[in-house]
Amino acid sequence: MIGRNDWPDVRERLLELRRRAAEKGRDPDDLEITLLGFLPGRPLIEEMEKAGVSRFVATLGANQRDKVERVMDKIAAAAAGAG
Repeated sequence: MIGRNDWPDVRERLLELRRRAAEKGRDPDDLEITLLGFLPGRPLIEEMEKAGVSRFVATLGANQRDKVERVMDKIAAAAAGAG
């Protein structure tokens, strides 16, 4: 699971993965990349998309229902803006 401060390193590793795929004759755009971690904001979702991330699974933790609903609303808003 990645945290907010991990993104620069993860981005570099994704670039390396894409480079290696191309070296082996694979189309880097065909890679399906899923990340798991913190709840990203819209700017970071856009960065992830540019880096080739296909999907992102955000963890919510064991919060109370009202807190989880607020987080889900944030996720929906960020996803709608990145689409």
